[in-house]
Amino acid sequence: MQVLTGNKREITLMLWNEQLEKAKKSLEESKECYRRFGDDDSKQWIEEDQRKVDEIEQEIKEVIDFMNDHNIK
Repeated sequence: MQVLTGNKREITLMLWNEQLEKAKKSLEESKECYRRFGDDDSKQWIEEDQRKVDEIEQEIKEVIDFMNDHNIK
């Protein structure tokens, strides 16, 4: 089990950033598959992965706004 150190804001943003990095990595892998094989499945994966990256980025913005509004440091 990993022990996280830092304040609530740092830990929260670090965890969200981990999810974002995983989603971006998956998107890059899907793009590479499409580049190599050019099939419709790879194209669909790109769309799904891009949607997931966009959703996570939006969630991060909402979390930051929430923390700012509630003075969470």
